Amino acid sequence: MKNKLFIKLLDEVCRLYGFTREEVFSETKEQEIVSARQLLLKAATAKGIKAAEMRRYMKNLGYEYPFTFISYNLKTADKKAVNSKSFKEAFNKLIK
Repeated sequence: MKNKLFIKLLDEVCRLYGFTREEVFSETKEQEIVSARQLLLKAATAKGIKAAEMRRYMKNLGYEYPFTFISYNLKTADKKAVNSKSFKEAFNKLIK
């Protein structure tokens, strides 16, 4: 059930930003892609998906990341949610 929710959030983030799944999960440091990835992880957390579950779902999609990757991106997303109006608006749309 949560796996389907995670994929739905991923696809919505891809639609909002105009990226593919591959781009969202790439290791690029390009700021807009990083923001999309962080938005996905923050929204998934808000919907009750735990980091271990996200990691498993990403692995099932072919993307394997350590917990540190997820926790770092979540911490940064929390800061963006406070400091970036556009990030906050995208987050609010996503979790409705």
